[in-house]
Amino acid sequence: PSTPSEPYRAYLDALAAQGLTAQTPENGEQFALGEATVTLYPPLQAKYEAGDYDFSLAVSVLHGNFSFLFPGDAGEQRLGELMAQCPMGHDVLTAPQHGHEAENSDAFFRAVAPRIVVITGGKDASPDSAVLDTLADLKADVYLTGNGAVTITSDGSTLLEASE
Repeated sequence: PSTPSEPYRAYLDALAAQGLTAQTPENGEQFALGEATVTLYPPLQAKYEAGDYDFSLAVSVLHGNFSFLFPGDAGEQRLGELMAQCPMGHDVLTAPQHGHEAENSDAFFRAVAPRIVVITGGKDASPDSAVLDTLADLKADVYLTGNGAVTITSDGSTLLEASE
């Protein structure tokens, strides 16, 4: 962000205390994590109209036959950017913005076409009905972290259903 938020400043301070500096990943940068391949999709702009949410780093994980997409808190601008930036078909998705609708949420969810969606939030948080309707149209299984921890297990050839 052009004006670092308090959490980002704290992150930079923690790095400095350890003698480390922040690194900005390249678009599409990959690394191995065990048997999985992790691909990074950093924000492409220096400034976003909606603020810090659109600075979310998106992470795609390919593990055998299955792919997982973690778009962070990506907002409207970032979702549009992600649809052009990274391959969209993924088996598992964490819903951006805790399941709150953005102008292009419907297009994003349809492009990703996930089988399983995890929506993070507390017990009192509830995703927008338009998001849930789109996910129902896609026949995605939806899990809410407000109901408990969500665990998804894959051995690369089998994707076990999530559990709350």
